[in-house]
Amino acid sequence: MKTRKSFLIIYTLLAMVYMLFFALPAFPDNKIEIMVTNSSVIVPADDSISNRLLFKFDLPSSLNDKRIDYAEIDFYTKVDSLSSQSVMLTAYPLTTDWNKSTASWSSPWGNSGGDFNDSLGEIGMVKSSGEEKVRLDITHMVERWQKQTLANYGLVVFPLETDRKIDSLEHHPGLASNVYAKVVIYFSYTHP
Repeated sequence: MKTRKSFLIIYTLLAMVYMLFFALPAFPDNKIEIMVTNSSVIVPADDSISNRLLFKFDLPSSLNDKRIDYAEIDFYTKVDSLSSQSVMLTAYPLTTDWNKSTASWSSPWGNSGGDFNDSLGEIGMVKSSGEEKVRLDITHMVERWQKQTLANYGLVVFPLETDRKIDSLEHHPGLASNVYAKVVIYFSYTHP
């Protein structure tokens, strides 16, 4: 587990450097913003385990013939940490469909806390206490959803370390009252 965590951290840092210097689109106007209204917090019965955040959104058909250059989800959350260190959050694509009005820690999942593909994880960092904005690179998930090589049931977010906890999901400031996250997708046109 420690080797996997180290690999994920190194991979994420390298991906961030790559995106910053090489892969961000030259035309920032080529972007789509998706307001995420389908979100939920699922709470375990055992409070030694962190709450998990669920997000689901549809990709617009206008992206069908585009190349995804970069995609991120941003949201605000309150985290609780037993130390002053930053909290590493992971995002995984869900493998079971869900509904925000009925999702819970045990339903509709085959595994408590959600069914997800742990081989496609993305990680990001948030400061240790209080309400913080989180940005997670979800490019690989969005690419697979767009190409339909992975069913789009949304994603789950939770702390990588077990001694850290997500307390809540907060309303995204400056957006409609039912919006808890925003997805920004940068794209470029493909040539026939």
